Amino acid sequence: MKLPYGVTNGNFIHISEVPSGRSSLQCPFCNQSLLAKKGKIKRHHFAHDGSSCISSFNNNFFGILGKLPTHLPLCMYAKHKVQTINTHLEELQQELTVATQKENKEQQLLPELLSILSQLEQRYLKEKQSQKAKQVKKIQEQTHRYTTHKIAPFPEFHLIKDVDLFKDGFTDGNKTCRSDEVKQEVFEYFYPIALDKYVQCLKHFHQQLTTDIAELQSKIDLFQKELNYFNLFDLYFIEVTTDKDQFHKIGLTSRSIETRLKEIKRDLTPYYPTVQLKVLFLKKGVAFTETFFKQKYAAYQLPIGTLTEYFKFSNQLLFLILKDFNCLSLEGIPERGTENWIYWAYFNSNGKLYGGHHSRSIYINNEKHLLSKKEGLLVERLIGMGK
Repeated sequence: MKLPYGVTNGNFIHISEVPSGRSSLQCPFCNQSLLAKKGKIKRHHFAHDGSSCISSFNNNFFGILGKLPTHLPLCMYAKHKVQTINTHLEELQQELTVATQKENKEQQLLPELLSILSQLEQRYLKEKQSQKAKQVKKIQEQTHRYTTHKIAPFPEFHLIKDVDLFKDGFTDGNKTCRSDEVKQEVFEYFYPIALDKYVQCLKHFHQQLTTDIAELQSKIDLFQKELNYFNLFDLYFIEVTTDKDQFHKIGLTSRSIETRLKEIKRDLTPYYPTVQLKVLFLKKGVAFTETFFKQKYAAYQLPIGTLTEYFKFSNQLLFLILKDFNCLSLEGIPERGTENWIYWAYFNSNGKLYGGHHSRSIYINNEKHLLSKKEGLLVERLIGMGK
């Protein structure tokens, strides 16, 4: 489990803020000590100082397990990723709401129930109905055991059959009956309707939620903290021209691009006497596409000593990549009839062109769009280039 954050005194600390090696931070889930792993190949992360905890962090912002859908273009992947992020946050918030409501309900209703039973016992004792008082006392003890031990039997609320006191009737949780019907044998397990909300609360008392409130809140805090932190990074794509070759690099920076370019040039100088850099793409807020890009184009990676994130593309593939980056930076849907709309349509479609030579169409989000002759020819060209 690769964690981007550790916790100390309730504060989240990002991996970039600590040196490599053993740290004073703990896992936000199991409180184990963490090691900061900051090598040159894998993404920097915290690891457990020992065996990893059972809690999984597969759904975090960085967490992408298995093979990514690399057939998708960057712009479509980014849209799907943002939707996934928002959906996951909504699910976590909903789960937290349910867990909190359950806890609040128990905290409110259980003391009320014990108070009602205590008052009922005192009433029977005052009226010298010792047998009824003993039954109610027994139910109080059963309620206490049931809420403190999972294996304890459920309280016998059906023993309370005081038709004079509970005139609104009786229930088994599903069916109801009048007070004058309760003596019939078929209603043996019915209890007063007035106690039903407490009985229903007890029935769900040991219901297992996916996780407890503290862990849910920790997940939400970590997810939102990581999302906010990630939005500080710029995604850059640069062209590198040397005395020997031309290639490209993708990466992230939270500092100025000028500062990052100086570092890249310094790293490349031992391998190439002459290095010129040109920024082809720079955008904030889409940094998560870096991982996707590196998996999508892993076959084109260019090894340069110990350096990573360098790629060698053909001119044809580079053309598509740059158009894809352009679509990634578009806000909303481009105006129909513009070149940007054609590229947007292609990258947001399934990459297929339908119809004959005189009538062509493309499907975007399962919606059919008829294309002009010019649009059809350009989309056909893009499809050919993408093969």
